[in-house]
Amino acid sequence: MTIKNITSDKRYLSDFLNELPSNCIFNKGVTGCGGTHVELYSKRNSIILVPTIELAKNKYKDGFLIVYGGVSENEIETYLNSQVAYKKIIGTYDSLIKIMKFDILDYFLLIDEYH
Repeated sequence: MTIKNITSDKRYLSDFLNELPSNCIFNKGVTGCGGTHVELYSKRNSIILVPTIELAKNKYKDGFLIVYGGVSENEIETYLNSQVAYKKIIGTYDSLIKIMKFDILDYFLLIDEYH
C-alpha cells in the first residue's frame, strides 16, 4: 500500500490526478480537496462508500445510483444493466453487503471519510 502526501501548493487532487490510484491512502491534511470528485468523474466504474445517507445524497448527480437501506436489489440490478457509460454507485458503508451481491469485481472501490 502506498501513502501519498499532498504538497501545500496543490489545492485539489484534480490539479494533478484524473483518477485515484489503487491500494492507496491519501494523507490530505484537510477535507474538501476533491478526492471523491475525482473518482465520481473518472472514466471507470466505481463504488464510493460514505458514512451517511446525507453525504451520499450530497454527491448525487444524474447517472449515479445511491444505495442505502431503502434501495432494492432490483433497483441496483436495473442500474447495473443500464446504458450509463461509467457506473457510479454511492452508498453508505452498510450498503456494501447489498452491492456485493452483483458482478462488481471490476469496479474501483473508494472508502471516503474512513477515518
